[in-house]
Amino acid sequence: MSVFEKFKAKVDRHSNVQDVFTPSSPIKDPENLKGRDKEIEAILTTIISKGRHGLIFGDRGIGKSSLAISSLNGALKSKIHKGIIIKIQCGESSSFEKIIKKALIEADPDYASHRMEETVKTAGSIGVAKVLSGERHVEIKKIIEKEKIDPQQAADAIKDLNAILLIDEFDVTSEEVKKSMAELIKQLSDNESTIKIIIVGISKDGASLVAQHPSVTRCLDEIKLERVSSTDIKNIIDDGEDKLGVEFTTEIKEKIIKISNGFPYFTHLLGLKCSEVALSQNKEKIDEVIFKEALDLAVKSSEGSLIRDYELATKSSHNNNYRKILLAAAKIKSSSFTTKEWIEKIEEETGILYNNQSMSNFIGRLMNADKGGIIEKVSHGVYRIKDPRMASFIIMNDVS
Repeated sequence: MSVFEKFKAKVDRHSNVQDVFTPSSPIKDPENLKGRDKEIEAILTTIISKGRHGLIFGDRGIGKSSLAISSLNGALKSKIHKGIIIKIQCGESSSFEKIIKKALIEADPDYASHRMEETVKTAGSIGVAKVLSGERHVEIKKIIEKEKIDPQQAADAIKDLNAILLIDEFDVTSEEVKKSMAELIKQLSDNESTIKIIIVGISKDGASLVAQHPSVTRCLDEIKLERVSSTDIKNIIDDGEDKLGVEFTTEIKEKIIKISNGFPYFTHLLGLKCSEVALSQNKEKIDEVIFKEALDLAVKSSEGSLIRDYELATKSSHNNNYRKILLAAAKIKSSSFTTKEWIEKIEEETGILYNNQSMSNFIGRLMNADKGGIIEKVSHGVYRIKDPRMASFIIMNDVS
């Protein structure tokens, strides 16, 4: 290989890192999705089944959007679905009408052009009716129908579209939107419409994402996404090695698997930072030295809410107790734990034995918003870390 070819290969590897390890964006290629074959097959079954629609739910950072997007892309590529995919990202201000109208615009550009309002932008006025004057800049503003749409009207409008409507981050919408969407799904199912709706959202159960609608469950295939296995976490790392030409030592792989704790987000984050550090130093082997540097970068570039809540929880001018207490909680293998189990784990990790009263004081503070609200009560005397990803972030801070 010539010097030019070697240099080109190095540049290509650097540019490929963010395509291989993607902590900040969903996986789009089904070939890069590890350990989700069962769930992919469930989505494909929904797509080809008359009157069925889908609901994907689970913890934050578990890979729900990646599963949905890569599965639907695979369905298109393999011609299991021969229509279009309409992806809608919800926000707190998303209304039922906005979701339906965006779907119609995406599916049929003529829908927008047939409902167009012309406005004029002048130095002193915006949004007034168009004035036929060459001296003024005319802005064409697409405004879809302003009236409210009920689920029956929405069903009539979209039922014949050969499309899959993927509605992501649906958990942030209002109860009113959830109720309307549940009724829409029921209407579409009853009419065996050609359009399919796949809802994605953070939730402990599927029912809350459809506002506990009593009859929609019979036409909704629910997929609860669990944490991925250690084997699948390792497969993500191995796949990165093959594609980037780097090598993670066995010890580093084990550390990444342990920190990830079943959340692909952390596997991709650590894989990305390790590979970036190694390639920037013209090294191929990712050892303890590179991992240490990458870990510091990973902590600093983690999702903002994790950083903010952890800093609130551990900020103290007096001692380091909160860090130690949270680290003990993060190392408990079960997702929830009793006060007694927490006290025992703290003693095991630090040698410090707290009494029930002292521990209750710490727990009370860690449940408060001014301490990040990291801990939540499950039942009497039983607690858990509110965001399941926080356990990995706490351990990552301890290692770094």
